[in-house]
Amino acid sequence: MMKLIIKLKIYPYFLQFSKSTKKIKVREFETILGYVFYGEEYDSMQSSSISPFSILSIDKDENFCTFFQELLDMKHNRYENFILGNIMVDDIDKVAKSPKLKEIYNEIIQGVENCQNECEYFDVRGGGMPSSKLSGNGNRPEEGRFDATETLYCKLAIKKMADIVLEDLEIMSIK
Repeated sequence: MMKLIIKLKIYPYFLQFSKSTKKIKVREFETILGYVFYGEEYDSMQSSSISPFSILSIDKDENFCTFFQELLDMKHNRYENFILGNIMVDDIDKVAKSPKLKEIYNEIIQGVENCQNECEYFDVRGGGMPSSKLSGNGNRPEEGRFDATETLYCKLAIKKMADIVLEDLEIMSIK
């Protein structure tokens, strides 16, 4: 029933706005449509969230992390924290070769591979967002894992949205 309510009440407005001159965009619909129509060419957001140093976040004390900004103040049982160094002190090339970064990166890549092996929606989103995997399965973030697969975010923002968009595309192509 929820899918029907979303489909009937939200998606038509999205279509209306996307055709208007105001160009209001709904991120989740835009993302799914981007993957449907452009596939791997639309993969820049995914790539940046799993590629070291594509995103570099720096806190007020000049400590830095990569992958996504939420890691700056996150604590973790295995990693302690996700700060990789201090931008004023540490050499980025040395940090790039550090065991901590390699371990985090390998776990993220394993998570993408796990999703590819287990999920029929993999082509729609490419393995999810590592940030949602830490707490996405009912775990507290300090206990989460980057190599997890389906998360609540994945179920709602990717799979349900993909179902709605793809169903509407099929209906539109029939008419």
